[in-house]
Amino acid sequence: MVKKIIKRELIAFCKYWLLLIAVIVLFCCISCEAKTEHKVHDDKILVDTNIKGNPELSKAAKSIVDGSIIYDGSYYKINYPMGDVNEKIGVCTDVVIRAYRKLGIDLQELIIKDMLSNPEHYKEKANKNISHRRVPNMMNFFDKYADKKIKGMNNKYYSPGDLVTWRIGINNHIGIVVDKIGPSGNYMVVHNIGAGQNMDDCLFNWNVTGHWSYDGPNLFDKDKIEPKR
Repeated sequence: MVKKIIKRELIAFCKYWLLLIAVIVLFCCISCEAKTEHKVHDDKILVDTNIKGNPELSKAAKSIVDGSIIYDGSYYKINYPMGDVNEKIGVCTDVVIRAYRKLGIDLQELIIKDMLSNPEHYKEKANKNISHRRVPNMMNFFDKYADKKIKGMNNKYYSPGDLVTWRIGINNHIGIVVDKIGPSGNYMVVHNIGAGQNMDDCLFNWNVTGHWSYDGPNLFDKDKIEPKR
């Protein structure tokens, strides 16, 4: 009788330790997978943050800061290429267009040509007077031709001359990161959200929906654009 009790307790003891060992092994496997996934994520961040910014675009953006610009996204008939609305008015996309023109890059022509060549990538037909001034069209263009970067809420992921889009309520917004640090400790942004072409400390004021670095082509090789996707 005593032998049977001892045998039963020994079996129970062995089962307990086998179960404990199994739990420990399972925990170790899960931990290893989590570390591997985190390492891959870290590597991705490392690769993306190595994409250079565009210091010249940062400089160009700061040169067009003007708080007197009246916010006006109305439809106007303008020239093509190199067309622009009156210099005293504009919206957020006009900030980007005007800054790039300082570098010899005409986003109006580039975006319109891409919309005509690849209409399936856009939700509207190309209109040389307005299509390039709409944030969704600009986002589609940069998704194809610019270097995509991390959209994290950390200043280390951003560089002067980067392009950033945000979602503000039901509206899209775009601006240019510049090489000046604001009171928040983050890079400042040149944009127009309704009070002129200003430089504000607002990089993480809203949900970031897009982040790119784009440095060409200029007016002399604009026919050589190659999609990055």
